[in-house]
Amino acid sequence: MPAVVAKKPRVWTWYVVYCGSMALLYLVVVALGIAFGAFGAASGEMDDDEALVMAGLFIALGGVFFVPYAIAPFLPKKSWTWIFGLVLIGLGLTSCVTLPFAIPLMIHWLKPETQVFLGRKAAMK
Repeated sequence: MPAVVAKKPRVWTWYVVYCGSMALLYLVVVALGIAFGAFGAASGEMDDDEALVMAGLFIALGGVFFVPYAIAPFLPKKSWTWIFGLVLIGLGLTSCVTLPFAIPLMIHWLKPETQVFLGRKAAMK
């Protein structure tokens, strides 16, 4: 019996936009960390050690969160990819800034057609 190829749901396009936006946001966080390292102590608001700690935190956290969002759209369409996406969307539910985008994305992500597209569920005939 031939494998059933699921039609790409509209939520996939919005998921790719969401992941790209979040990756860009975390890339900006990394850039802010670099700016803190370069200019933080020069502002007079903090000393060198404080600026380096802030720079390190921004670079580390920005980098840690940048990677999964950047690779998510390119992952294979497998069952675990649906779970990975669920976690990434769930992270967006923790911020007031991303909440308006993450809520509708989560609602559509949980629909059966998305799960079929990513191999989480068998296609209904």
